[in-house]
Amino acid sequence: MSPGYPTSIVVENTLSNKREELRTLRPNRLRVYICGPTVYDSTHLGHARTYVTFDIIRRILEDHCGISLTYQCNITDIDDKIIVRAIERGLPIHEVCRRYEQEFLADMSSLNVRDFTLITRVSEYMAEIIDTIQRILDNGFAYESAGSIYFDVTAAHAAGKKYPRLRPRGNSSDELHSALRLLEDAEGTLLKNRVDEKRSPHDFALWKAWKETEPEDAKWDATFLLGPTRDVTTLSGRPGWHIECSAMSIKELGTTFDLHLGGYDLQFPHHDNELIQTEAATGCQQAVNYFLHSGHLRVAGDVMSKSKKNFKTVREILEIYTPNQIRMLFTMVPYSSSLDYSLAMMDGALAREKIIVNFLANIDHEIGILSKKAPSSLRLTEPERLLTDAISAFPALIDSHFRKNFDYVEAMNAVLDLVDRIKAYLHTCSNTEVEPKRHILAQARVFVLRVLNTLGFTYGQGGYEGGDGKAVAEVVATFRGRVREVVQGLTPDTPIKDIKGMLLMLCDEVRDELLPPTGFILEDADDQTLVKHIDVLAWKAQKRREDELAASKRAQQERLCREREEKLRAERERAQIPAEDLFRNDPTYSNFDSRGIPTHLAELDPTTGNPVPVPKSRLKKLVKEWEQQKKLNEKHADVPI
Repeated sequence: MSPGYPTSIVVENTLSNKREELRTLRPNRLRVYICGPTVYDSTHLGHARTYVTFDIIRRILEDHCGISLTYQCNITDIDDKIIVRAIERGLPIHEVCRRYEQEFLADMSSLNVRDFTLITRVSEYMAEIIDTIQRILDNGFAYESAGSIYFDVTAAHAAGKKYPRLRPRGNSSDELHSALRLLEDAEGTLLKNRVDEKRSPHDFALWKAWKETEPEDAKWDATFLLGPTRDVTTLSGRPGWHIECSAMSIKELGTTFDLHLGGYDLQFPHHDNELIQTEAATGCQQAVNYFLHSGHLRVAGDVMSKSKKNFKTVREILEIYTPNQIRMLFTMVPYSSSLDYSLAMMDGALAREKIIVNFLANIDHEIGILSKKAPSSLRLTEPERLLTDAISAFPALIDSHFRKNFDYVEAMNAVLDLVDRIKAYLHTCSNTEVEPKRHILAQARVFVLRVLNTLGFTYGQGGYEGGDGKAVAEVVATFRGRVREVVQGLTPDTPIKDIKGMLLMLCDEVRDELLPPTGFILEDADDQTLVKHIDVLAWKAQKRREDELAASKRAQQERLCREREEKLRAERERAQIPAEDLFRNDPTYSNFDSRGIPTHLAELDPTTGNPVPVPKSRLKKLVKEWEQQKKLNEKHADVPI
């Protein structure tokens, strides 16, 4: 058993490559680090998948398990990609960084990601980064070459340090080649073709020498003690990507911390390099006890990424889907599995949301009615007793799912199962004219909302846009004004049918267009109309999708109409040629019958010197063409030739 304080939570630890109990270094406390964005471009849905997914896990730890988290997220504002972007746009590096940093944090807020405890910018930890590099140099695990400083993997192996500890785990030539390629990519675009500076291709940069072709604001002057005589040397440059995270986590979370989070693609080399750097600098045996890695988000089977230009930004997605709907999508697969983003998957998420929203609206309506009168009976029927037992067992079921590698997928399935049981219960009560028990409905509602809130959804929290009395009053005033216009425009001769049609059209306008933006909808049911509270953001997103679909259909119809018109124009133009003249001007033929169909080719028989007869197979085709042209002539006989 691992040392530490037990939590009874089993996690899939990618460091040990097995499931094991999460044990904390301090009682009921977790120190957690997550790799943040490199701020050179907009946050896309693949990033959102990582941060929202780990936000769900954080909420389970904090809100369900009662564990206090110190949650650190870094901002990489020194990186080759940022330098390249700044050069492309002719901007100072800090302007590019601050723009996309602000956008990232705003996107996280829009997605209802809980604020990080610590946000650490690389540029504000330069002293700690330089100090960490110096400690690695002092311990014999780094060397200077051509103004850069590299981590010495060979020296680390000689000292008995294990590297890599995450992926890739194999030693085949293909796996080693893949590892070298990943390592080279992680070094950055501006450090490529400098492999000859390294003692081994497996070594990686701790400090990158500044080149005169790079902007001045990509340069820091760092003083190091180098060589056996510890000569004081100033090296102009910037830190490597991996050392940044090591230095900041050591400073804020300590030499060893509990849990490291990040995307699947960061396992090697980034997280492996973090581990070996921290252990080489501090002498600790294990810098991180647990790693959790989120799976890729794929589009058409390929990983969503900026480099592949197949991504949608968070802001683009939020134009058509709500934060709740995006979060619902992410709860449909385990955090460590790949998620295939598609319209079909989004439709599945929307269908789940509709079930939840309808459940809450219907149960609130029923509870509202039942609260206004004394119950006709409090004695439970046998089905009600079984339902009550299932509701009572629900919290323990959810707890078992949450403590089993944060299995929010099964937790959501349990929620949907309970919703189905309550729906069936209400249906049975309606069919048998038996009054449902208010306390059964209320308890189910509490438990369902508790899980949804733990997962970071905002259903049932009253956090809807709209729903204020003034907006509803304005709808009533608008409706009244339009009814008055209709009534004032009536004459004694106006048919009753027309009056009904106008009034029903106004009623539909209130239901479909005017009322939903206020946070309410009207739902016609049998002989009554139900009033339900809705999430206006969801309604607006749905309306945008419907408008886009309608616009797409209109565009398709217009395209088909243009194609039909073009086809008709071409057909009429062709119809102006009489069938008798169809082949007359073709130099391939010499003789024609009375209909104008060729009988002989222009080619002469070398033996007789006479024109060669048209072959039967070709003649058959020519006759068919002639007949088609004749039909065109007859079809468009009204068009002047």
